[in-house]
Amino acid sequence: MPEVEDKVDYAGTKLLVSWGDETITPIRYQSMKVGPFDMMVVVQYGETPYDAYRRGIRHLNVIAQTEYASKLPAFLKRCADDAANQ
Repeated sequence: MPEVEDKVDYAGTKLLVSWGDETITPIRYQSMKVGPFDMMVVVQYGETPYDAYRRGIRHLNVIAQTEYASKLPAFLKRCADDAANQ
Protein backbone atom coordinates (compact mmCIF):
# COMPACT_ATOMS: atom_id res chain seq x y z
CA MET A 1 0.00 0.00 0.00
CA PRO A 2 1.41 3.42 -0.88
CA GLU A 3 2.35 5.61 2.03
CA VAL A 4 0.15 8.63 2.62
CA GLU A 5 2.03 11.77 3.54
CA ASP A 6 -0.50 13.28 5.90
CA LYS A 7 0.05 15.87 8.60
CA VAL A 8 -3.65 16.13 9.48
CA ASP A 9 -4.67 15.11 12.99
CA TYR A 10 -7.63 12.76 12.54
CA ALA A 11 -8.03 11.98 16.26
CA GLY A 12 -11.71 11.73 17.15
CA THR A 13 -12.82 11.13 13.57
CA LYS A 14 -15.44 8.39 13.30
CA LEU A 15 -14.97 5.76 10.64
CA LEU A 16 -17.50 3.12 9.61
CA VAL A 17 -15.74 -0.19 8.91
CA SER A 18 -17.73 -2.81 6.99
CA TRP A 19 -17.23 -6.51 6.38
CA GLY A 20 -19.50 -7.49 3.50
CA ASP A 21 -21.67 -10.58 3.46
CA GLU A 22 -20.00 -13.73 2.29
CA THR A 23 -21.76 -16.67 0.69
CA ILE A 24 -20.19 -19.99 1.62
CA THR A 25 -20.98 -23.27 -0.13
CA PRO A 26 -19.79 -26.10 2.13
CA ILE A 27 -22.02 -28.59 0.27
CA ARG A 28 -22.61 -28.52 -3.46
CA TYR A 29 -25.73 -26.50 -4.29
CA GLN A 30 -26.25 -25.61 -0.61
CA SER A 31 -24.99 -22.25 0.59
CA MET A 32 -25.17 -20.10 3.68
CA LYS A 33 -24.31 -16.47 4.33
CA VAL A 34 -22.21 -14.87 6.99
CA GLY A 35 -22.40 -11.11 7.47
CA PRO A 36 -22.57 -8.30 6.72
CA PHE A 37 -21.08 -6.67 9.80
CA ASP A 38 -20.39 -2.99 10.47
CA MET A 39 -18.44 -1.31 13.22
CA MET A 40 -17.90 2.33 14.05
CA VAL A 41 -14.33 3.09 15.13
CA VAL A 42 -12.86 6.34 16.37
CA VAL A 43 -9.41 7.35 15.18
CA GLN A 44 -7.15 7.58 18.22
CA TYR A 45 -4.46 10.20 18.75
CA GLY A 46 -1.43 9.30 16.63
CA GLU A 47 -3.42 6.96 14.40
CA THR A 48 -4.18 7.39 10.74
CA PRO A 49 -7.63 6.49 9.41
CA TYR A 50 -6.00 3.38 7.90
CA ASP A 51 -4.71 2.33 11.34
CA ALA A 52 -8.22 2.69 12.74
CA TYR A 53 -9.65 0.74 9.80
CA ARG A 54 -7.18 -2.12 10.39
CA ARG A 55 -8.11 -2.16 14.07
CA GLY A 56 -11.80 -2.34 13.21
CA ILE A 57 -11.45 -4.97 10.49
CA ARG A 58 -9.50 -7.23 12.86
CA HIS A 59 -12.50 -7.18 15.22
CA LEU A 60 -14.94 -7.82 12.39
CA ASN A 61 -12.87 -10.77 11.15
CA VAL A 62 -13.09 -12.36 14.60
CA ILE A 63 -16.85 -11.75 14.64
CA ALA A 64 -17.24 -13.29 11.16
CA GLN A 65 -15.15 -16.34 12.06
CA THR A 66 -17.14 -16.83 15.25
CA GLU A 67 -20.43 -16.49 13.38
CA TYR A 68 -19.30 -18.98 10.74
CA ALA A 69 -18.20 -21.51 13.37
CA SER A 70 -21.52 -21.20 15.21
CA LYS A 71 -23.72 -21.41 12.07
CA LEU A 72 -21.95 -24.24 10.25
CA PRO A 73 -22.94 -27.21 12.47
CA ALA A 74 -26.66 -26.31 12.36
CA PHE A 75 -26.46 -25.69 8.62
CA LEU A 76 -24.84 -29.09 7.99
CA LYS A 77 -27.43 -30.79 10.20
CA ARG A 78 -30.29 -29.15 8.29
CA CYS A 79 -28.76 -30.27 4.99
CA ALA A 80 -28.34 -33.84 6.28
CA ASP A 81 -31.93 -33.87 7.60
CA ASP A 82 -33.26 -32.54 4.30
CA ALA A 83 -31.32 -35.18 2.36
CA ALA A 84 -32.64 -37.94 4.67
CA ASN A 85 -36.23 -36.77 4.18
CA GLN A 86 -36.07 -36.82 0.38
